[in-house]
Order: sequence, then C-alpha cells, then structure tokens
Amino acid sequence: MDIINEIRRRHRVQKQSISAIARDMGISRPTVHKHLKTLEEPKYRRTTSPSPKLGHFAEPLTEWLTLDGNLPRARRRTARRLFEGLQAIHLLKVSQSACRLHLMQV
Repeated sequence: MDIINEIRRRHRVQKQSISAIARDMGISRPTVHKHLKTLEEPKYRRTTSPSPKLGHFAEPLTEWLTLDGNLPRARRRTARRLFEGLQAIHLLKVSQSACRLHLMQV
C-alpha cells in the first residue's frame, strides 16, 4: 500500500510524469498506470490447484484419515506414513506435498 500511496503522491502533488515515477521507483510504466487507477490495494487470491495425479487415490487417503481419527493419538499415522502406505499399495507417482495438501483440506 505504501508504493501505491507514493505513486499517487508523486503524480498528483509533485506533478511528476508517469515515466519519471517509473524510472525513479524502478517499476514499469504499466504498473504505475495500474496503481493510479486502483482504489484498493491489490490482493493475491490463489486459485485451488487441481491434483490430477492424486485423482481417485484421494478416497483411500480420506478413509485412512477418518479411521485413524478414532484411534488414540499415539497410534495415529502421520501424513508421511499415509503417503508411504499409498505409494506402497498403489505404486503411486505423486508428490508428498500433494498428499499433505489433500489431508489438510479434509
């Protein structure tokens, strides 16, 4: 937000040109244009990424997680153990992070 306010101040109060602002601040002219037009600070919104490799293997993971939820804490499997079990049974070629993301969403 500080950058946006600085761009607006330089353009409106100091009457600097867009090219001069871009040159001084080290940003592109289209970025300066964009920030002059915006009313609010731009927010990053991540779209949900699909997990095509995990696909139908997500169901066994979810089932295992619900079964482990009934066990005492000491006997529950970690995300790594669930991932290793899925790889051992189904010979799955998927990253561990994809499994962890799915387990966190469940």
